[in-house]
Amino acid sequence: MSWLDRFAGPIRRRARAPLSLALLVAAACADDGATAPHRTPAARASADYAPSSVQPVVYLSTDNLTFAPQALGTSSAAQTVVVANNGGGLLYLGPIIANAPFAQTNNCPYVLAGYDSCTITVWYTPTASGTQYGWLSISSNAPVGPYGVTLTGTGYVPTPALSLTPTSMGFGTLYLGTATSGRPVKITSTGNVPLVIASATLGGANPGDFGIWNDGCSGATLAPGTSCTLYVTFEPLRIGTRTATITIAHNAAGSPSVVSLSGAGAKPPGGIIP
Repeated sequence: MSWLDRFAGPIRRRARAPLSLALLVAAACADDGATAPHRTPAARASADYAPSSVQPVVYLSTDNLTFAPQALGTSSAAQTVVVANNGGGLLYLGPIIANAPFAQTNNCPYVLAGYDSCTITVWYTPTASGTQYGWLSISSNAPVGPYGVTLTGTGYVPTPALSLTPTSMGFGTLYLGTATSGRPVKITSTGNVPLVIASATLGGANPGDFGIWNDGCSGATLAPGTSCTLYVTFEPLRIGTRTATITIAHNAAGSPSVVSLSGAGAKPPGGIIP
């Protein structure tokens, strides 16, 4: 008796209808893959384990941001970094972190589709004088990474300051009833933050003999390196030495600043005093 007769005999006895030889052979061989010549073991392995050629590719618009010098306790103008996925695969973004004294906000989604982009906005708030460095970290599932941007800023102590020219003015001797033309007093902002000038007022012994004309400084705010000018006149009211001061109030150290004024009055020719 053949192996086929031994295998098929019990089946025939239990079956209600006879089975064909072709069906028996198919049942006996169902496990060995020979019945599926269209998918060989090598083909199955290739289909199951072939790697995908579609990958996300990270692109950053810059690898460093440098901020202009910034006063302590104030925040800089914002700068941006564009993050783009230049590949066809999905880019999964992890935490985006900027370490202090830098900070960031962004509109980046958790998943960035292929050939899409988002924007990170970064600013700087210095906590100490001098140069400070930071790092903007961008984590993702990209095959190369992590990615990041170098951050650099310089902090300084805000210090308004001024230069006053001249600090004293002598008008010489004038006859009573005559007056000088205006002479300039120039104020220059020499600090690293704006100079705020509150007022310029006359005082001293004889303020009525002097005048401030065309005052371009009182109430002015001068950016670093800029100037303003006011003009001073002298018209003696009495014979003899006349003095006064201009007091300039501002937000710099040493306020107020003072300009000393002097002149003299003389009897006019003919002895007639107006």
